[in-house]
Amino acid sequence: MHDIFIFDMKPILLNHSRGWGGKPTGSHEDSRVAENSPVDIRQSGFLSDNTKPDDAGDTEMGTVTGIWGYKQNMTMPTLGKDQRIKKSLGNQLSAWRHFSMAFCSGLMRVIFLTMVVLLGQNVLSDCAFCAIAPVATPLSALTEGARTPVRLATNQAGDMYVTDPRGGGILRYNSSGVLQQTISTIKNISGIAIAQNGDLLVSQGSSVAVLDKTSGVLKSSFGVFQKANGIAVDTAGSVYVTDSIDNCVQVFSSAYAPLSTGTAAAGKPVNSFGTTGQLAGQFLQPTGISYEKIANQLAVVDTLNGRVQFFSPTGVYQKTIGSFGSGPLYFTSPQSIAFEYTKDNSSLSRLYVVDAFQGTVQAIDAASGAFLSYIGGYGLASGKLVVPSDVLYDRFDSSNNRLVVSNGNGSLALYGIDMTGGYCGPANRGTFGAAPATALCSSGSATNFSGTGPWNWSCVGAAGGTVASCSAALQGAPVMYALSVTLSGSGTVTSNPVGIACSGGSCSAGFSQGSIISLMPTSAAGSAFSGWSGDCSGTGSCVINMAANHSVQAIFDLIPLARVNGAPFGSLTTAYAAVGMGGILEAQSVTFVENLTLNNGVVFTLQGGFDPAYGNRGGTTTLDGTLVVSSGGLIVDSMVIK
Repeated sequence: MHDIFIFDMKPILLNHSRGWGGKPTGSHEDSRVAENSPVDIRQSGFLSDNTKPDDAGDTEMGTVTGIWGYKQNMTMPTLGKDQRIKKSLGNQLSAWRHFSMAFCSGLMRVIFLTMVVLLGQNVLSDCAFCAIAPVATPLSALTEGARTPVRLATNQAGDMYVTDPRGGGILRYNSSGVLQQTISTIKNISGIAIAQNGDLLVSQGSSVAVLDKTSGVLKSSFGVFQKANGIAVDTAGSVYVTDSIDNCVQVFSSAYAPLSTGTAAAGKPVNSFGTTGQLAGQFLQPTGISYEKIANQLAVVDTLNGRVQFFSPTGVYQKTIGSFGSGPLYFTSPQSIAFEYTKDNSSLSRLYVVDAFQGTVQAIDAASGAFLSYIGGYGLASGKLVVPSDVLYDRFDSSNNRLVVSNGNGSLALYGIDMTGGYCGPANRGTFGAAPATALCSSGSATNFSGTGPWNWSCVGAAGGTVASCSAALQGAPVMYALSVTLSGSGTVTSNPVGIACSGGSCSAGFSQGSIISLMPTSAAGSAFSGWSGDCSGTGSCVINMAANHSVQAIFDLIPLARVNGAPFGSLTTAYAAVGMGGILEAQSVTFVENLTLNNGVVFTLQGGFDPAYGNRGGTTTLDGTLVVSSGGLIVDSMVIK
């Protein structure tokens, strides 16, 4: 059976050039599709504006949904004003469908026109530069230290930073996925980015904190937000921050000063672009933001509108990917977008958009905007995702690029993308009573297995990729050496593998000969890790090869968030205990999350708003808690109590 249509044979040219995807606007000029990509004619607005049902009960238009066309100079007839779809005589369109069309000229004449239409998701015509679907290989997830990973960032050395409110603040992993450092933060955190000068930029609700890249010490903060979320930095060093409640993006210079965009909406900050709404250039809860260096554009994830919008650095709208819904190029709760470039960095290859509600990452061709494949899928098994919140394309190892996804199950999901190199599997560096036979390689083929304990083997990559050398030890009575750790200041030091767990004074543990031990410092609230001494030095990683006994000291310095007579204190409570009658307690322009009780009978002055060097007072100190005066008195200057 066939559907019968009556057409006024007025062709329209399907040749638009305004970008990708987007919601239908009802006009041909505003419909946006990727060049040479398949298009849903009904949903993209390609049917004429005068194609309306005969009456409210007419549902025949539903038979048109699902027809796909191509945007390459192809013509399609439209329905006339006074003509209607008469009757549906068949079922929904199948993969190949014939259309019967008729039009009136005097007496009714029926002309049957056969049109072949191909339904599909990944069909492209004449797209010489289009990417293919990535081969995504699930790798072992990173779980060490992670509890609630939220946002991701990476530096040029391959270190990865993860904001994790319940994991202690900010987790720093090296390029091998080993936890190196936990940076404590005063407030709950969300977005993170690396500034042009290496500073860590962390969104903390009403402001963005600037942390030292090595110690994690708070240097300053900037901006006024209702809910600061995602952060991006462009090649000029400018900083862009989404405000998920105020529905805009704020722009700052490389020195963190507000930059006027010239496109700010009424009632929004002058250094912003975007406003509340569903039209192009408007937002409903913007979350993630990424900088695309080839086109010099910002990709803003518009979560409740189910799309990603692109803008110039001054906030001029460029194009849209996706719309609200489920299925390819539809998003229910998009959170982040990442970019994959060609190896020579000359062009953009693929886009990756993470959808928290669907539990997937959609891979999208950058040239055409066409859907390529899904990565992940809801579940707890390896390679599956539960409410993912961010995605990072990691190409530190050029032979084995990885996709990193912050997973709601308390881990970082890893996927090898088009992997060519070999990677050792979980059996590497393990201890066994018999030769290991499984989990030898996480990618590549195991070869050259040798030894009777210890054992050695190689993981060989494909197509000339890198070769990884792996080994495992024989169980027995190994030679043991002692590792001693002494703490100076307030903090803790733990080890990987487990054994060291120091929270004060000194401690030690024995490790077998040849063990590689990584020590990880975690600062207490109000303190910052300042470095190692002994058998480790500097402020970076402390990795010990247990070929002998070793001794290490971890030094934690107090962050002078407050001070009395020049003496530093990490909180208002500890500083108050040191202030005398008529004394002055000075505090930085930060937020103290604590309850302050005044009960020692002294009258003193609390001066807030100092910069980290205590040279200027231009801000306000905030107490996020209660202030109780039981005895004595207080004179307050530049302080706010939430």
